[in-house]
Amino acid sequence: MLSQRVSARLHSLVLGALLCALSLLPARSETLVDAFRDALETNTAIRSALSDVSITRQRIDQARSGLRPTLSASASVTGARSYLDHSDLVENAGFEDRFDLGVNLSQVLYDGGRSSALINQASDLTKAQNQRYRATIHQTLRDVVSVFTATHYQKALLNLHRSNVSLLERHYDATDERFKVGEVTRSDLARTYAELAQSVADVEFALGALARTEADFIRIVGRPPVDHSGPQEGASTYLGLLPPTLEAALRAAEDHSPDLLVARANLDAARNALTSQRAQLAPRFSISGSAAESFDMSDSSSRTTFSVGARVDVPLYAGGQLRASVSEARESLNKQFIQIDSTRALLRSRVTAAFANLDSTRAQRDAVQAQVEAAMTALEGVEEESRFGLKTLLDVLDASQNLLNAQVRQLDVDQQVTNAAFDLIHTMGYLDPRRFGLEPIAYPVESQSETPQRSLFGVVPLP
Repeated sequence: MLSQRVSARLHSLVLGALLCALSLLPARSETLVDAFRDALETNTAIRSALSDVSITRQRIDQARSGLRPTLSASASVTGARSYLDHSDLVENAGFEDRFDLGVNLSQVLYDGGRSSALINQASDLTKAQNQRYRATIHQTLRDVVSVFTATHYQKALLNLHRSNVSLLERHYDATDERFKVGEVTRSDLARTYAELAQSVADVEFALGALARTEADFIRIVGRPPVDHSGPQEGASTYLGLLPPTLEAALRAAEDHSPDLLVARANLDAARNALTSQRAQLAPRFSISGSAAESFDMSDSSSRTTFSVGARVDVPLYAGGQLRASVSEARESLNKQFIQIDSTRALLRSRVTAAFANLDSTRAQRDAVQAQVEAAMTALEGVEEESRFGLKTLLDVLDASQNLLNAQVRQLDVDQQVTNAAFDLIHTMGYLDPRRFGLEPIAYPVESQSETPQRSLFGVVPLP
């Protein structure tokens, strides 16, 4: 009779553990893509990075102003009165009231290529900012994966501990009844109570961990996690993005990593900065024209003046400032070459570590799966021996606790494998919304790296 009760309790524990393991997967109403979509729409870090892109793009028009004409207008009104002061008589000598209008136009024809270099530099800086925006999106999606898997893991863990509490409560009641009739000692009853108290404490700890994880979920995704009612395909669906070999992962990172693309854009910007500084040593040729109209109110006359001129400025000596600026730009370019090598080395190290970590966690998963199977076999053996009186009830409960610990470990390792896989995807630069059928907010990142086309006077042309 006792063996049947123990067997029923153990079957309940195993069934509860399996259901909890299945509940780690999200429901149809709560998929990873749903969390990605909501985070892209509400995450403040993405919106801030998007604003930085818009701010940086304005530098292109600022640089283009050097190639555009400047036009200005002026107007002035002058009134004058003159008097002759004799000994006892003040005589009005005359007055002059004048109204002047003027228009000035100037255009730089040649500046040694400085304006063109500044435009290219601004475009390169915009490309770099685009990649930072892309990196922010990737990091946000990586954070979503972390809180998504952590939330479902904590829910499954909480359910496992609650199932264990229910089992131990029934076991404690049964042990108490046996203690009353003298079948077990007080120490057996105390040990059973200690196990129950520990299980209750595990539930409370799991509740706190779940609350903290859900708070992180709200902060990153912008809404509370949705409760799930049944198993559904989860993050493993997207692990097809993983490369087959380490060499393939390194090649992908070389082409797609936002960090490396930022460094390359900064290198191009430094080249153009050096060109613009060197252009200051070249002559500058510009033309200008003006028209002025002056009205004299005193005699109702007017005078019109037109002028056209050309100007050449040749820098001869500026106290060493221009040469120092060129040297500074050259050193900044050398620094960017060093930064490229440093970024590439760091990226290769991160990809290698992420690839090795994924292999390691997969091996751990296989080992833990073997541990679960061994714990199940041990539980069956202990249960069988207890039927013949070779093992006590506490031995059976110890075996069932070992199985529960192995199943908890299995949930943890499964979460680690998922996170390790997305770490590698993220490091390679593959964690892009379009790979999941989504688009970043406002506009695609790549289109922002294109130099915006404007008319001569800086006005967007009509389609």
